[in-house]
Amino acid sequence: MRSPGWVALIAMAVAAWSAQAQTPQWAVGTWKGKLENYSGTEGPDRIMTVSADGKCTWNSKETSRPASVGACKITADSIAFTTTGKAQVSLQNKGGKLQGTWQSASGGKSYHISLTRQ
Repeated sequence: MRSPGWVALIAMAVAAWSAQAQTPQWAVGTWKGKLENYSGTEGPDRIMTVSADGKCTWNSKETSRPASVGACKITADSIAFTTTGKAQVSLQNKGGKLQGTWQSASGGKSYHISLTRQ
């Protein structure tokens, strides 16, 4: 007879494996690109990473450490999240590039962004 502790441990391992398996392979990696016509102090360059477990980081070229984002929603062809600065990012996978918008939290300005996997 198995103890309830082993059953819970096995269930957690299966759940963790399932979460990793659900992140589409096309999304995993480091992505670099620019915000078009953006003149903010941190510059237009952006870097995003997506890990196999579905976690995302986001930063500008000027930032030394990438910041984790809140919930990173990854679907069969898109990625969406909110940055630590409360900007909304929405990206679509189009021919191996991510294209979409970055909408600032203050003023609601929206900028087109295109990212390429490195």
